[in-house]
Amino acid sequence: MALLLMSAQWAAAQATSTASEGEAPLLVGRVTLFPAFVLKDVGFDDNIGNDPEETREDFTLTAQPRLKAAVPIGSTQLTGAVTVGLVYYATYKDEQSVNRLFEGRFESTAGRLRPFVSGAFNHSRERSGYEIDARVLREESNLSAGASFRMTGVTSLTGFYRRTTLDYGEGETLLDAALASQLDHVTDLASVGLRFAVTPLTTIGVDVETQRDRFDTATIRDTDSLRIAPLVEFAPDAVINGRLTAGFRQFSPRDAIVPEFTGLVAAGNLAYSLLGVTRFAGDLTRDVMYSFDPVTPYYIVTSGKLTINQRVGGPIDVIALAGLDRLEYQGLEGLPPTGRVERTRTFGGGLGIRAGRTLRFAIIYDHAQRESTDLDRRAYQRNRVFGSATYGQ
Repeated sequence: MALLLMSAQWAAAQATSTASEGEAPLLVGRVTLFPAFVLKDVGFDDNIGNDPEETREDFTLTAQPRLKAAVPIGSTQLTGAVTVGLVYYATYKDEQSVNRLFEGRFESTAGRLRPFVSGAFNHSRERSGYEIDARVLREESNLSAGASFRMTGVTSLTGFYRRTTLDYGEGETLLDAALASQLDHVTDLASVGLRFAVTPLTTIGVDVETQRDRFDTATIRDTDSLRIAPLVEFAPDAVINGRLTAGFRQFSPRDAIVPEFTGLVAAGNLAYSLLGVTRFAGDLTRDVMYSFDPVTPYYIVTSGKLTINQRVGGPIDVIALAGLDRLEYQGLEGLPPTGRVERTRTFGGGLGIRAGRTLRFAIIYDHAQRESTDLDRRAYQRNRVFGSATYGQ
């Protein structure tokens, strides 16, 4: 962390050359390359397993190089990206991993009708979702195909189909539950939508989605869903940028002993810049998620996170962050109601240093605490002090 701070002075002196290299992609013939590198979570974690009793502390870091490539082919474009995550622990070597993400997309870039196909494969050994704290092996793949059709200069139709397969490694467990037997499943999702460009920077619309989840062995979780979600999208260079969607979901399990859910769901990622010196960034999620616990097949998550960056002089920002996750578990019909609710609170802050538009450093402290209404093994506290460095787009 000290090295990151000291290197910032050197980086600031090199800001002009670094920014020009980062802002201009690399051209190799007809191929455009976008390199990036992230060094994150460089520091100490006093509870690497989020364990309420056996707290283990260690020094850790994650190095994550990424390379994206784009190739124009007539009126179409082929893009692909490879991301590798190297997770290091100084003492507890069993926590280390090498994660890999491969992505590809082929799409039309001209005309009123613009079809596309895309795919991704993620092999990782990380904490996943809101409730799985252990670093467990999982593989996720998805294939998508769809199109957008521009009806007028400001109105377009969208549609796509996506199949996602999720598999946990054999032998991966959490609280004595075998994750593969509980959570391995296939999701088929079909979506149609309407978009209307209110201004060059703002688009509103609505999506209608049907979703079919089928589990390999835990068929009690098999579910059909309907989602209707109005949305608003802001361009990256707008004062407010990002995307927010909020609407209705009907979650209908096929087994009668699993309760239905009908209600509000939402997802958002928005940022706002005030006078060019204060930046607010927020994330919002409310949805249904599947649980590893056999007697609580799913939970309703409500999650919010806020990060504030305040410029205090030159390239230096003061950072404040806070977050709250609430998981409301749903039990099986005929069993005593669990009423289990888990809350995870996170807060912290630190310093950020900008060395040009594509090179950034940060040092952050954060504290996390989870409480569970009736399962003490799920409660924990954790403190981390870590640094990060980011280069590229």
